[in-house]
Amino acid sequence: VPLANQLKVPFMGIWAAGTKITENGAADNYVFRVSAVDELVDEALVKYGADQGMKKPGMILINNPWGESNEAGFKRALEKRGLENAGVERIQD
Repeated sequence: VPLANQLKVPFMGIWAAGTKITENGAADNYVFRVSAVDELVDEALVKYGADQGMKKPGMILINNPWGESNEAGFKRALEKRGLENAGVERIQD
């Protein structure tokens, strides 16, 4: 990501969903994605769960930066709705 921005070469991530990949703080950002941003997906999942009556959802995440990004978005979405986190379990990739 830093190299793409430094060289001003457009970089298209076809599956990279980590929020910071495209929201990387670069003044001139040449990094794009075609997949959904983790935070949007996490918000949609928590909203769906809340709409279905879930009061204390949890997550099982892969133990890598993608899982970490989803955990952050999941926690923000829970806080936004005042929902308690049942917990987060991690699995090895």
